[in-house]
Amino acid sequence: MTTMPKKDIGGSKLQSYPEHFQAWLDGKNPGPLVAEIGVVNGCNHNCLHCDFQMFEPYGKHNKYLDFEVFKKFAIDFANMGGVEFFFAGSGEPLLHPKLPEIISFAKSLGINCTMSSNGQLLTKTNAEKILPHLDWIRFSVNGGDSKTYAKIHDCRSIEFERLEKNLSDGVNIRNSEGYNAQFILQYIIYDLNIDSIPGIVDLHNRVGTDKLLFRNRIDKVSNENSVPQHILEQILEIEKEQEKVEVRCSNNQNKPETPTWSKCYGPNFRIYLESSGNIIPCSRDFYIDSKIGNINQTSFKDIWHSNKRETIYSEIATGKDISICGKFCQVSFDNIYVQGWLEKNSPDWQKK
Repeated sequence: MTTMPKKDIGGSKLQSYPEHFQAWLDGKNPGPLVAEIGVVNGCNHNCLHCDFQMFEPYGKHNKYLDFEVFKKFAIDFANMGGVEFFFAGSGEPLLHPKLPEIISFAKSLGINCTMSSNGQLLTKTNAEKILPHLDWIRFSVNGGDSKTYAKIHDCRSIEFERLEKNLSDGVNIRNSEGYNAQFILQYIIYDLNIDSIPGIVDLHNRVGTDKLLFRNRIDKVSNENSVPQHILEQILEIEKEQEKVEVRCSNNQNKPETPTWSKCYGPNFRIYLESSGNIIPCSRDFYIDSKIGNINQTSFKDIWHSNKRETIYSEIATGKDISICGKFCQVSFDNIYVQGWLEKNSPDWQKK
């Protein structure tokens, strides 16, 4: 069996790129390290817990990011110090007809590429095209049997069987070709799929994926929904028994009511590009229009150095919206890292 190198799945990149962080501390305004890329607005599933659709349900027709415009953005992003694209956003990336070319072009610039997908379109043909260029791909699989999967994903039960074949074929291609792409399954726990937890563990072991993550459901009102204590104990026991299982959820009994950071600097290091071309700092845009520009109209370099970005980022930095958007914070790890560094190294940082 192939032994996979450990990958940094999510989290902050600041510790890994101290020169970039120091440039920001020095006021040099480097670009973001990570960009989440929404290549498609639309999906072939309709998952009950989909956070994007809580705020802006998909329309009748998919919308796609323009490939030529993306290439110009990617060149600017790389030249400004960017290191990673996370292909995810408000839809299923594999629906984009040019996704293999998009990923290949990004990789040619030296940008690390990662992706989130439901896996239904990861055919052998697609896998052979994109796996050479991916660091990891995370699959949203929220049912451990065909009936539960169909209910949560709002799809046909036969699609569970197709998913298993795609995962198995993808792992085999990865292993036979010696690619480094990690395969991660993510299982969002709530009352409708609790009983199929053993099934998702069996699927993980059958197809040979590299990691199975368990997470809380996040909703529009209360941030993370609690996992019942007996279920939490069940999955923690599975984590203890199986090296490739990781629990990233809790029953919320010890969870702070508000985020632990008081100012928000995270969007300086991670942004979101919509399929429409809009550049968005973070989830604050769910509540307050925070778009800083559109790459169909203006280059990313000019957007990043614009007065509009400076004004919006100054508003975000105050932290006045944290009680709302902090529940869905896409840059929480960066905020935690920055605040920890400032508290240790700059005693007067709160006055700035």
